[in-house]
Amino acid sequence: MQSADLLRLQPPARDVPGDVRLLVRLARLEGLMFFLTLTALLAAIVVPNTDWRGFLFAGAVDGVKGTVVNAEERGYQEGKQTVSRVYFEFERGGKKESGNSHFVGSRPRIGDEVRIEWPRDHPEVTRIEDARTGPLHRGALAVLFFPLFVLMMTQAAWRMASISIQAMRDGVPAPKANPPGLASPSTGEVLLSLEDLPRGVEVGMDGVWSLDSSSRLTRPSVVSVLGAGALGWLAWTVYEMVAHL
Repeated sequence: MQSADLLRLQPPARDVPGDVRLLVRLARLEGLMFFLTLTALLAAIVVPNTDWRGFLFAGAVDGVKGTVVNAEERGYQEGKQTVSRVYFEFERGGKKESGNSHFVGSRPRIGDEVRIEWPRDHPEVTRIEDARTGPLHRGALAVLFFPLFVLMMTQAAWRMASISIQAMRDGVPAPKANPPGLASPSTGEVLLSLEDLPRGVEVGMDGVWSLDSSSRLTRPSVVSVLGAGALGWLAWTVYEMVAHL
């Protein structure tokens, strides 16, 4: 769009059609929603496999003797040490129970006697003493900050899109600005640069905002749906983890 196109705009307050507003918002959010999809999926996969239940052992714990019945390598290493899963059995309250724990490097051998412990307030969570309840270190929970950061950026981008739409509705042409755009009628501050308008948004010959024939809402819409879906999956995963405690 050229600066001369702004001169065709109707006087404020002009109408901004719904499809134009939608494209302005989604186009600004598209890149962020792509990263939200990646980071939320990563977090949804990583978080359940961390030793997050290990935080429960910070308080009072109970324990009994148990026996290692099986062990297997997980097929990857941490700090050049093999990660293993060790299966155990123990008897509690006259009932035979089983579980598993994870070790990095050295681990108990099959047949070894070990101490099995559990938080007093969560007896269903068991582990071998000082072992992990999941294969990944609790530090991996830091992946949760990635989608949270993207959400913060998305919120800021949404506010910027709102300012752009307000400028399209109430702004006056500022053709002398560099680059040209729409300015506040009261302060003269440029609120929207033409460079910030997504491709496909134009001023029609009747002086109203419209989308040209090349405009496509499909891609930004799909990316936004994927981002929202991945975030929903992450939220559900965290909810299920907490609910099963």
